[in-house]
Amino acid sequence: MWIKAYAKVNLGLAVTNKRADGFHDIDTIFALIDLYDSLRLEPFPSNKIYLSVGVANLPKDQDNLVYKAAQRYLEAAQEERGVTIELEKNIPISAGLGGGSSDAAAVLQAMSEIYPSNVDLYKIALELGSDVPFFLSGLKAAHGQARGEVLEGLQLKTQNLLLVNPNIAVSAKDAYQNLAKLDNSLNVNKIIKELNTGKKPRYFNSLQAGVLRLEPKLAEVLAVLDKYLDGVLMSGSGSTCFGLGSV
Repeated sequence: MWIKAYAKVNLGLAVTNKRADGFHDIDTIFALIDLYDSLRLEPFPSNKIYLSVGVANLPKDQDNLVYKAAQRYLEAAQEERGVTIELEKNIPISAGLGGGSSDAAAVLQAMSEIYPSNVDLYKIALELGSDVPFFLSGLKAAHGQARGEVLEGLQLKTQNLLLVNPNIAVSAKDAYQNLAKLDNSLNVNKIIKELNTGKKPRYFNSLQAGVLRLEPKLAEVLAVLDKYLDGVLMSGSGSTCFGLGSV
């Protein structure tokens, strides 16, 4: 079984609260883009997981979300058989595009088809990562709240988008540790109206200032994009930046 795991951008990201459990509450607009990883999953007769990855620096064990998603599903389903997984990476790693989360969601969905069971996929998804429920939802665009798992689908006009990944890896942990301040929620209705009518969207990313202090070169990327495109922003925890329109 071959499946595609699409990347996302955050069309605005407000970090609104530091929670008692150590996570943060956010207010964001998730939007899928047409960049994707490919995964092939096949059932295996014994209770083992074999993961092959075409990227040298990616782990092939429990430290990989793909492996972990398959493992958690098999455990929850009390399934004694296993799976082989082949992962072809196209989405940059630690780039703010949700590649690992999307891969994990795709694996959960595929595992539920290979080994059907009454497993709560969304419970596993949230345990794997805050973005995973969005990718599992099947929504193309959504308003995300709480950790990102409280979702409301949005009608968003197709946008031309230019991505620039400067080949700088930024972990979500580092991005949140360097958060400058908490922000108020996004005006989601206004942002969607601006996007759907071709106006310059007035959104922001609470994590951007802190990541720019960590990686000053990103400021140069944003400045160049801002000369030619509207709605220039860093996606998620970075380091990928984007602008709306075409050059």
